[in-house]
Amino acid sequence: MDDKEWEVSAAQIKKAHGYSAPESQLRLAETAREAGELAREILRLSRDTLLINLRFLESALIRFVPENDTVTAEMATDGRFLYYNSAHVCRRFLKGRQTPARDYLHIVLHCLFRHLFVGAKVNPDLWDLACDIAVENVICGLGLRSLYCEREERQARLLRKLRGELPHLSAERIYRWLREQSFPIIECERLRADFYADDHKIWHKPPELTGGSGKGDTRDSAEPQAGEEREISGLDDQGDEAAAPPEPGEEGEPAGAGGVAADENRAGESGDSAAGSGDDEKSREPALTPKETEEMWREVSRRIEVDLETFSGSWGENAGGITQALSEINREKCDYAAFLRRFAALGENIEVNDEEFDYIFYTYGLSLYKRMPLIEALEYKEVRRVREFVVALDTSESVAGALVQKFVEKTWNILKQTENFFTRVNVHIIQCGARVEEDAKITSQEEFDAYMRRMSLRGFGGTDFRPLFEYVDGLIKRNEFTNFKGLIYFTDGYGDFPAMPPEYETAFVFIDQGRKAPAVPVWAIRLLLSEDEIDEL
Repeated sequence: MDDKEWEVSAAQIKKAHGYSAPESQLRLAETAREAGELAREILRLSRDTLLINLRFLESALIRFVPENDTVTAEMATDGRFLYYNSAHVCRRFLKGRQTPARDYLHIVLHCLFRHLFVGAKVNPDLWDLACDIAVENVICGLGLRSLYCEREERQARLLRKLRGELPHLSAERIYRWLREQSFPIIECERLRADFYADDHKIWHKPPELTGGSGKGDTRDSAEPQAGEEREISGLDDQGDEAAAPPEPGEEGEPAGAGGVAADENRAGESGDSAAGSGDDEKSREPALTPKETEEMWREVSRRIEVDLETFSGSWGENAGGITQALSEINREKCDYAAFLRRFAALGENIEVNDEEFDYIFYTYGLSLYKRMPLIEALEYKEVRRVREFVVALDTSESVAGALVQKFVEKTWNILKQTENFFTRVNVHIIQCGARVEEDAKITSQEEFDAYMRRMSLRGFGGTDFRPLFEYVDGLIKRNEFTNFKGLIYFTDGYGDFPAMPPEYETAFVFIDQGRKAPAVPVWAIRLLLSEDEIDEL
């Protein structure tokens, strides 16, 4: 980079962000310490830009403790610390002054949506890509010029496709969609480059919690010692997205460049912190466990969600994407197995009743007559078991067939577990859309297995709940049930409800499609389940 090019970059810093350092400090950084100071200033200005434009995110934006470290060659977070490489931050700013602010918001949204607290069963590559797509979609929806950068143009085509196929672009839905597409690895890498902003390796293998800064033994062997200075490389012209996923062998290249060292940390003690919360006192706070960090971000996201809902008019329509995403991620999860116990009925079953058994006389007989107890254990007890109920399936076009079959199978498997099911039952699985299409009576496990093998969904028209209730009322009048407990209706929620409440308990299980769940009458129970929650039953 020649002097003229650097003068333009320096002018950009001064004009765009009011950088107040002496002119001599705006020349090409030659040491890690100088690059570190510049990187901290860029991050601070990026954060301030976001605070001005997105005031409702203040509690999230000031949450990070900055760490200029070799945990990553780019930028990364474990939810508590913002790890960054000075050379990487400088490169990002030189090739697009809005890029660091967009990257900063990208990382904050990962934390708000709790993407980094990931289970061990997910495919890391697909999950990382899904999370990047989800947050970049939200950022695009904000429509802020101060967050625009070149990669937004490359993202447009895939985002349009996803918006046409998915009701809401959450990371979970995008991840499921990516799995269904079975993209080759090279295509996934190409897509990742278009949405890439931060390193996710720390999500899947976080640094060990050793107190202090929360970093474990993750440093490069090439890390400079205290007082050592390194030449800065990599500030050449590489385009706006210079920090796309590193190619094999590149990852360690800038590790020492932004590097770290006690000198650099001391240099920042007298200046502003990169994220507004990197004071020396905070850096000595005990490290949080992953569970504590996740709970911290859960509280932050709930607080922001409430603020957005309360003052939605103040933020305009552009905040709608964040509001919708927070509403979905903060939705209370329901224990579906416990929910099904509402449909249990009392009944006697022959088995040892340990709760009403008198152990005193039993053990006394054993001690007096050796192996002869005075009393025998009770061979029956009353338990709450499901005997009779109805599972109604909405077979309208808006409900996927595979999901309906999965719901039926999962529901049956939960109910047949110990102390939830009688040996002989009377369960009706009814398919209905605008009318009742099929009624399958199930009285045993064998009949259920046979039904699932031949199950074929019918209808695929509109949805009207009233014909089903009329049909069930008719079954009751014909004495089809002797101890009918209730009805579970699996639906998307778009239908007409009966004017009068039925004489039995009714629960509507809605499919979570990223929209607000439909309202139900006061006499009905409402439960919201996502496809992932149904898979996990």
